[in-house]
Amino acid sequence: MPKEIGLRYGLNPHQRPARAFTSGELPFVVRNGAPGMINLLDALNAWQLVRELRQATGQPAAASFKHVSPAGSAVAADLASAYERARGADRVSSFGDVAAFSDTVDERTANVLRREVSDGCIAPGYDPKAFEILSKKKDGGYLVLEIDPSYEPGPIETRDVFGVTLEQRRNDHVIDASLLRNVVTAETSLPEHARRDLIAGLITLKYTQSNSVAFALDGTVIGIGAGQQSRIHCTRLAAQKAELWWLRQHPRVLDLPLRADLSRPERDNAVDGFLRDDLTPPELAAWRTAFDREPARLSADERRDWLESTFASERAHGLLAPWVLHTGLGPDAATSGFMTQVIAIAVQEGGMPIPRGGGAKLAEALVRLIRDRGGVCETGKDIERVLVRRGRAVGVRLAGGETVTAERAVIANVTPTQLYERLLDETEVPANVTEGARRFRYGRAEMQMHFALSEPARWEGDERLGRTAIVHVTPGLDGVSRAVNEAERGLLPAEATIVVGQPLTMDPARAPDGKGILWIQLQELPRVLKGDAAGAIDVGDGTWDDEIRERYADRIQARLARQIPNLDSSILRRVVLGPHDLERMNVNLHEGDPYGGALSLDQNFLWRPFPQAPGHGTAVERLFHIGASTWPGPGLGAGSGTLVAQELLKPPLPQRALAKARSLAGR
Repeated sequence: MPKEIGLRYGLNPHQRPARAFTSGELPFVVRNGAPGMINLLDALNAWQLVRELRQATGQPAAASFKHVSPAGSAVAADLASAYERARGADRVSSFGDVAAFSDTVDERTANVLRREVSDGCIAPGYDPKAFEILSKKKDGGYLVLEIDPSYEPGPIETRDVFGVTLEQRRNDHVIDASLLRNVVTAETSLPEHARRDLIAGLITLKYTQSNSVAFALDGTVIGIGAGQQSRIHCTRLAAQKAELWWLRQHPRVLDLPLRADLSRPERDNAVDGFLRDDLTPPELAAWRTAFDREPARLSADERRDWLESTFASERAHGLLAPWVLHTGLGPDAATSGFMTQVIAIAVQEGGMPIPRGGGAKLAEALVRLIRDRGGVCETGKDIERVLVRRGRAVGVRLAGGETVTAERAVIANVTPTQLYERLLDETEVPANVTEGARRFRYGRAEMQMHFALSEPARWEGDERLGRTAIVHVTPGLDGVSRAVNEAERGLLPAEATIVVGQPLTMDPARAPDGKGILWIQLQELPRVLKGDAAGAIDVGDGTWDDEIRERYADRIQARLARQIPNLDSSILRRVVLGPHDLERMNVNLHEGDPYGGALSLDQNFLWRPFPQAPGHGTAVERLFHIGASTWPGPGLGAGSGTLVAQELLKPPLPQRALAKARSLAGR
């Protein structure tokens, strides 16, 4: 590494010449671009922050730095998620940031960074594909710094101010869990997630201009008040930013009718304006142009109701945390808090109805409904290709060569992988859509276990558990978070969340009198195996097979037997379906992902399945895409099919226009 590099300029463009140098070698190299002094101040401080976060929490860390203070920082299960959360803490302040990463930047992280307005990044390394992506950013001028992760500066640091050299010991104080041993409040219990958030906040403040205050939640610093003369103003600023962070999760915000052609910074500014009540008339006029139609602003009551809807109780956290798994997310994922509340409300208001006799009865009823109305329903047919003529879907070809024509539309309930890489020729769709489908990411895998019992399960401790349709066996919020983190790192979780379904509580006819059945769902499994968090199972070459499936099922059964003492003695038969079994049964369960693809923010909500092809229409006329991979995502509500049906059942445009004219004339 060199001893000195020239800088574009100092703190301001007129401050030239400028350089960075040491008595030895610089601890970083410039892989791409040319830094200015503020770039280096941001990068070197941000690197120290994420390095300490990584050391203190054991999780990948990222920070978004702007003008010598962090706009946000976070830890998460992977580097890309950490940066998405760090950047999402204050998207307006992160405009033109320097991004810092605790680990080697991979392709997914580079793609996340590629679409943001950012001036540079620093990390201990870059995968070749990641560097290729970043080196093309800003027309090839994007700053990419690679730092030596083993570098430690000397204990003394100096600074020149007005010709005077100031010297002090470097702030090398270690912030970790030992700092939190002396709890000075009356309530001395400090949950693990609170310790993590306190450490994340304290480390972030260490690299924030004083005075400073930070708010942290779920491993993300969501509000920072930095560099104010008054600590009161710091607190007020940090609280306002934390409030805006939470309001941005409001359903009305997530569903804003933003113009499709807005750039990402324009979208951020429009959302910021939506949540502010102090826009001047010129600002308000400009803000209105960002929407297809002007949205109604959030009222004070709506803001307060949303901000007061969080849960403080640890028991409530433990009760609700496992439910987020049923939305395809984990507790640390973006929107997980919102989706947990959604599913809690759905269960409370709508219950969890099941068909008497099993889920197959629902499918059978739907088939009868189709046939009773003159339709035809066939299964067991392997479709080989969607037939396209002159840009329009006209039918499908079966694997045996038979063709089925379509008069109005072809509707494909498949994953993007199946639709764009198997059923359609790539020449029939735009290249950017094909590329988007190739980049579509899948989520965690799942496993199912089914028990036939000689007697009903007898739960330890509370007889009401035996009357509960679904029981989650989990250590609580931190346990769910830990298991998800392990799975996303390719490890078999040491202590997974066990979803125990007890169908007989709602449909006693499912088993003979005096017998019992249980179905088990495990939603925190890696699609590709890298190891076992418990260190007990050899995963071989990383491919799921029957032996790994059964050994892991033994672990789950042993844990469950501690809660159900008569489990082992009453098992008549156990059937286990691993990720490889599920994909073999249904090609759309890609590597055992039951939710049709990862539900991270860029593949969720109105961006599902992916930004190049959102919604249900496709680039092929009369070809519609529905199912778990599309909006509104996985579940049994038939939302995507209903939306497409409504579109197809609309009267022809001339008929609608005539009806509208008659309506207007009749006023």
